[in-house]
Amino acid sequence: MANILLVENNKELENLYNLNFRVYLGLDPVSTSGLDSAVDQILKENQKIKLIVTKAEIEGQQIAQTLHEKMKNENLKIPLLVIGKIGEELESDSSTLSMSVGVDLKTLIRNCAQVANITAAEMVGLDVPNYFPIPSHYLRKIKSPICRTFFLDPDSSSEEEYQTLFSPGDEITEEKLKNYISMGVQEVFIQKNDRLKLVNQISNEMISELSFDKLNDNERTVAGEVQVNTVHDKFREMGITKETVNAAKKAMRDIAKDVKKNKTLKSMLKNLLSNKASYLYKHIQVLSYVSLHLIKHADWAKKEHEEKLMFTCFFHDILLKTDEQAKICTKDEFDKADLTYEAKETLKHHALRASELARVFPKSPAGVDLLIRQHHGALNGVGFPDNFSPNLSPLSLNFMVAEAYTDKVIEAGDGKIHKQLIFSYLNRRFPTNRFKKIIDALDKIIL
Repeated sequence: MANILLVENNKELENLYNLNFRVYLGLDPVSTSGLDSAVDQILKENQKIKLIVTKAEIEGQQIAQTLHEKMKNENLKIPLLVIGKIGEELESDSSTLSMSVGVDLKTLIRNCAQVANITAAEMVGLDVPNYFPIPSHYLRKIKSPICRTFFLDPDSSSEEEYQTLFSPGDEITEEKLKNYISMGVQEVFIQKNDRLKLVNQISNEMISELSFDKLNDNERTVAGEVQVNTVHDKFREMGITKETVNAAKKAMRDIAKDVKKNKTLKSMLKNLLSNKASYLYKHIQVLSYVSLHLIKHADWAKKEHEEKLMFTCFFHDILLKTDEQAKICTKDEFDKADLTYEAKETLKHHALRASELARVFPKSPAGVDLLIRQHHGALNGVGFPDNFSPNLSPLSLNFMVAEAYTDKVIEAGDGKIHKQLIFSYLNRRFPTNRFKKIIDALDKIIL
């Protein structure tokens, strides 16, 4: 098997990339964390190296540029994929390709294949054993496998040498895994037709657990969307468990950090659009920004309202599966929606069901279930009323306006945000005096 040389000083990313290189490209990963060790590998093993994947820069060192110069001096022609910005010399080299986001695994694999001249037919036709091995430690990233996993039992007959390790629904605990590893189970095996499913499951969990502080802006956006989708899927499947609660808390912390570091709404939107974020993820991010801005202008607001709003922004649409569902926020849109009966029923009751989850979420902000239940203006959390009850809480009114404003901002995309048209729409949709002060406060948002 040919090698792929990875130069990466983030251990989390190293493990993530190497797993995917092996299963998708059929290349054996060799990792280094710095320039000197990378140069040593290239000089000693260049005949085996089919591709080099490296960060542009590590700890101030221009890794990609230096490796390129070294290979040029040694007359070596090894394709180079660079994660990060590169200069003109590298850009002009046909054997070099760059990308800004390594954690976009689909694009990473596609770019690796492109620069290394690996065709789609070659990837599909990889000579894969019936039982595909991966290191056992990767199972630590999941609580239960999406498919059956096996271990190789040397004491069994040849027909039964692969014994079931964990099946779907089985809980993978650290104690069980340590016990197996102590027995010599260093690799787990997956039937070849299941290998991509399990690797994708593990990869999504690994991305969700990344330390976002170590990622650049583009990487945080891509990783953040994977994280949110993974958490939402878990809640729909599992409800409230220790695993889903911990995953949701991390996701909310990461979103709050991202939102607060953006100085303008346009800068946030530009990043989301450039990385082709889904509507659901854009909605959470922009709504969080707008909601936090609005609450600063409410004379009755307290510090704890920020936490309550951030929780609601993350949780209010947690049971919706598609962007089409998430875009619907009025009765007229609901009536005209081309959705299945099941999808419409989910949408109709999503505010109520999400509020019930929030109510039993450990140490959730007091009263957040009420805010989630009322976020479309229905006291009982069912449907999309045209007229709003006078009994809606002040925080619910703020959230409703923030969400309507968010939808219009996202709708504008990378075009000009016409504030006058947006405010005209808001005043038509929320015509009573109790909304006027809230709508006026939106004019102070720094676009």
